[in-house]
Amino acid sequence: MGIVNNDSIDTAFGTSVTGSYLAIGPNSIMIERESDFDTEAITYRLNTSATMWIDKAARDSNKRSIGMVNISRVLTTDELTQGGYVVAYNALKAMYPNNRDV
Repeated sequence: MGIVNNDSIDTAFGTSVTGSYLAIGPNSIMIERESDFDTEAITYRLNTSATMWIDKAARDSNKRSIGMVNISRVLTTDELTQGGYVVAYNALKAMYPNNRDV
């Protein structure tokens, strides 16, 4: 499960791609507890990355990816109950708002 980005992106190879496919699936998701020693506040941070391919067909045929997108965010109380994959997927969709679920 991933998204198709309907906007154009510039790749590290000097080309532009429209319709790139992004997925979190092959990557690990870490949720780490963080403490602020001054305020004694405790927060939880989600860290993961999404892999990007030129399109979904390239992903399905095991072609090389064209890049990675890092996702890092402090979780809200509600997000702590949703699960890491749901939060990461929603964050990815927010980064690429002109997308289509695939």
